[in-house]
Amino acid sequence: MPEVIIIVILPRKSGDPQGAIADYSKAIEINPQSANAYANRSIAKAEYSDRRGSCADTKKQYLLEINQQHNG
Repeated sequence: MPEVIIIVILPRKSGDPQGAIADYSKAIEINPQSANAYANRSIAKAEYSDRRGSCADTKKQYLLEINQQHNG
């Protein structure tokens, strides 16, 4: 699913964390098992000063990665 990641990185690079959060949320809707999407949304939330949301996404990323390691 690289095309989704390419699309959602652009708003963050242009200084639009809210746009990035929205785009990463869409990517998560498409693939809720994407640890990368959670990690990138966590960064965007931190840039937007949403520390609780950023921590929640980082925790979800970690849990997905652990699960993928056990099942992969």
